[in-house]
Amino acid sequence: MNTYLIPIYDGEDTYIDSVKARNLEQAKDRIIDSYLDEDDDVPADWDDFISIMADKGYGIGNFYELSEF
Repeated sequence: MNTYLIPIYDGEDTYIDSVKARNLEQAKDRIIDSYLDEDDDVPADWDDFISIMADKGYGIGNFYELSEF
């Protein structure tokens, strides 16, 4: 498992979220699952998710993978 960091701006504060995943695609899926409400449309891909979140006032940065020793 790898640890991925991602900066997120929620309209008021900027913070760094982390997720453990086997690969980048799984990390993206976990971030999508944790930030979308149940009544939101399921995004077609990562860019669609970024667009949905931008409409809600969020800014999503790029993933950074931490190397496990």
